[in-house]
Amino acid sequence: MNATILLLLLSGVTSLSTTYPNAIHGDCSDKCGNITVPYPFGIGDPKCAFSDAFLLNCTSSTTPPHELLFGNIPVTNISLEEGTLSSIMYAAYSCYDENGLMEDNYFNQSISLGEGPFRFSDAHNKLTVFGCDAMAIMTDAPGNFGSACISFCNGVSAANVSRRISAAASSSVCSGIGCCQSLIPQGLKTLDFTVERPRSNQSDIWESNPCVFAFLGDDRFFDFGGLDLAEFPDRNPSNLSTAIEWVVEEKHCEEARLNAPSSYACREDSDCVYSENGNGYRCLCKPGFRGNPYLGCQGKIFGKPYYADS
Repeated sequence: MNATILLLLLSGVTSLSTTYPNAIHGDCSDKCGNITVPYPFGIGDPKCAFSDAFLLNCTSSTTPPHELLFGNIPVTNISLEEGTLSSIMYAAYSCYDENGLMEDNYFNQSISLGEGPFRFSDAHNKLTVFGCDAMAIMTDAPGNFGSACISFCNGVSAANVSRRISAAASSSVCSGIGCCQSLIPQGLKTLDFTVERPRSNQSDIWESNPCVFAFLGDDRFFDFGGLDLAEFPDRNPSNLSTAIEWVVEEKHCEEARLNAPSSYACREDSDCVYSENGNGYRCLCKPGFRGNPYLGCQGKIFGKPYYADS
């Protein structure tokens, strides 16, 4: 397979032209399968979300399997406290024959989060290259940023290559042998990466490692179990979690408060917190309170336990 896949959010999802602050209706669902979808996100109906940017789709809404989609990117978890989406993104890969020639079996990755208030998390994600003698090149779409990560296995026998890569895969730890990692900068909304082999002679490692992979992964949830380097992949592994950070609006807190209460997102007993990863704010419940800060936090009465579990 010779492919370059573009994961691009639909234009309607990324538009911020219409906001529906706290327009929660009784028929708004907060579940897609077993995934909770908290406000400011909403499913299906624009009136269920804070703005069009937070409108998600739930496939097979009446019968399983259900899949929650952010544009065309599957979502597995939404965290209000961290301001993150956990998503599934494919790995880029290249496969080679015993002569070191690239097979017609490679996949380059190009991802856009659109113009909305979403960015790749620099705090949680790392570009990870998996395989011997592998090099990944990573850039953003405008070409303002570029980086590379290279993993060499020179002088390592084929048996040791196989053993060490298998150990890394089973432990989900990048030890530096057959694996390397690179940080990403703040504020990225687009990311392109390709993977190749810088060394032409692959005869010593080809049998145990014909393919090399590169992916953007949340280092809290690395799972290499789907990457079988000893086989040419007939499908791209999709069990790799990537963290996307979000803000509710791309404004400073002071600017957003000028619109209170009409379109200011932070409700009662919550604080406005400015993002460290680009422009924008999100909301957190004040100390001693809990709940959904975009709907109103609950607190304590006379020092007694919380009166609400939400």
